[in-house]
Amino acid sequence: MNVRRSSSQTKVRALNLSQHGFALKSIGSRLTRSGMTMGQRLLAIGLIGAFSSLAGADGHAKAAWQISDASTIGITSTKNDIVSERHTLKAISGGIDQEGVFSLTLDLSQIETNIPIRNERMQTWLFGDAPDAKITAEIAQDVLDSAQSGTVEQVLVVTANQRSLTLSVPIKVAYGENETRVTGELTLDVAELGYAAGIEKLREIAGLKVISTQVPIDFDLVLIRD
Repeated sequence: MNVRRSSSQTKVRALNLSQHGFALKSIGSRLTRSGMTMGQRLLAIGLIGAFSSLAGADGHAKAAWQISDASTIGITSTKNDIVSERHTLKAISGGIDQEGVFSLTLDLSQIETNIPIRNERMQTWLFGDAPDAKITAEIAQDVLDSAQSGTVEQVLVVTANQRSLTLSVPIKVAYGENETRVTGELTLDVAELGYAAGIEKLREIAGLKVISTQVPIDFDLVLIRD
């Protein structure tokens, strides 16, 4: 999945790199006056350049973010067209790396429905062979750099049961002093992820008329700077 960079973002990056080069040139001038030999100066400038690249062209560390244990995902099932029940999933991990790649891993076998026998049936008939799911995204640089709370449209790739779906989801981002909170809602047709047969088996076991494959999902993710 590719996210196009705007021309303004490219200009900002170019400016940052230009400033970075000017800073190294200035350092080199000071090292010359220090009395170092040419070899020593080249080694020092090389090391400074390497560490500056790790920190980011503007001299500030590129932040990585990790998902906090306070994060949760809600999964709602609907039976007989009128009864909806929200289940929870807290077995999630991941975060955003220094390049803006978001990756979230979910252990679907740990979904909590508050009914033990239903938990077991879902583990057996839905998630037994492939319990892990992933949600990935490439976060635009302007979103990473912004410190303003608001709503953004984000392309997500959902992978589960060896199948993938790509969808665009509005997400709310709230920046705090020590954490960032990301919340949102989406609806998945889990039949597109190959779960229709398992849901039909659950319907049969429970003696229901129908269990919908349209599954609303809500998420409340708390990210802490790594």
